[in-house]
Amino acid sequence: MDIKGFFRKALGKTKDLIAGAFQPELPEEVYAELEDRLILADAGPATAAGIIESIQSKKPATVETLRGHFRSAIRERFSNSAAPIFALAPPTVWFVFGTNGAGKTTTAAKIASFYKSQGSTVGLVAADTFRAAAIDQLRVLAGRAGSEFYAMEEGAHPSAVIFDALSDKTIRSCNLVIVDTAGRLHTKTSLMEELAKMTKSCEKTAPGALTERLLVLDGTAGQNALVQAKTFHASLQLTGLIVTKLDASAKAGFLLAIRQDLPGVPVKWVGVGETLEDIAPFDPDAFVDGLVGSGESVKVSE
Repeated sequence: MDIKGFFRKALGKTKDLIAGAFQPELPEEVYAELEDRLILADAGPATAAGIIESIQSKKPATVETLRGHFRSAIRERFSNSAAPIFALAPPTVWFVFGTNGAGKTTTAAKIASFYKSQGSTVGLVAADTFRAAAIDQLRVLAGRAGSEFYAMEEGAHPSAVIFDALSDKTIRSCNLVIVDTAGRLHTKTSLMEELAKMTKSCEKTAPGALTERLLVLDGTAGQNALVQAKTFHASLQLTGLIVTKLDASAKAGFLLAIRQDLPGVPVKWVGVGETLEDIAPFDPDAFVDGLVGSGESVKVSE
């Protein structure tokens, strides 16, 4: 996969928005424009102000040097590891959470396809039992991804589905098991508590297997996605984020705010498009290149 090309596609609209800030010839003329454009890209006022303050403290003499410090300020926000977490022995279990419409089911299948292409055996578990359509959708996607599939009837208790799936020989023998959960409004406390019970059911059935609690965020939601992430994390102790539809808007700046407000929850995957190949592990350097442009010719020394 051309990871840099992938991120250029995902961040194209946001890059175009931010790039316009660097048109003046003097650094002092760039600061206000860059801060405004970061806010328009949904980085949020506090994050935008922090980035500008960091750049100003370096006292760049040229716009090109300022751009280099801008790259560095962004890259520093993604310093912690975003590597996926696997159990010491199979199965590794990942839960996929999110609100309705964020793209949970498609994303689960995309990740399954990614690891299947690397030679791993993957199982998809349909724990969204509220809608028969969700079960059918995951069944079809599992077939396309070449993954094992487990489901019970519509209306079955999600925790029971997880218990039975992880007791099933075929699913338990998979290297990776991905659990697709029902969409939850982050404001519904009782539904959030149910998700927590599902993870406990997994931990009882397969101790040590649950390594990732991943929240899928709609990239077009911007700052609203940040609110969702905070609420889900408070209830579920998320281990990572998956951002979808990042190419559909110029709001990728919200990822900078997430790194500031939820520093312990790294972005782990980025999705664009609808095909099973339209997903990639988060790459901080490719992200910065996609957002700011290649830094090969940028000099940050004065």
